[in-house]
Amino acid sequence: VAVKVNDTTYSRVPVNADGSYKYYIKDKVKSKDDVVTVLGYDDANTVIIQKVVTIDPGVAPTLTTDEFVVGTTKEVTGKFTGGIKYVGIKVGDTTYDRVPVSADGTYKYYAKDKIKDTTTKVTVLGYDSVGLALEVEVAVK
Repeated sequence: VAVKVNDTTYSRVPVNADGSYKYYIKDKVKSKDDVVTVLGYDDANTVIIQKVVTIDPGVAPTLTTDEFVVGTTKEVTGKFTGGIKYVGIKVGDTTYDRVPVSADGTYKYYAKDKIKDTTTKVTVLGYDSVGLALEVEVAVK
């Protein structure tokens, strides 16, 4: 069998004696909207069957932020769900490095030295395994 993602067909993998197979596609599928097709070949290398695979997007990620008080609060904190793996912050036009989130569904980002006033827009950036998944503005007081 081989896998076709959108218009790109990837190399074949063997089928086990019991008819099962495994094909790693995580690095090939970039979006829940990609069209993934499994191609079945016969001994003459002719495609004899094609099946479109349904992509399960999993749990849609969410991200919430707690209020940040300039001069008092040290970290931007909040909660997340879904596939969020890292968070970063953007203060004005400056995007800072991302940090891993906690397994308990919370995150914290040390920002006391980055957020200095209430007029500059501050955003938390949530990243999943593919890249930037969502952005949420932080209430700065």
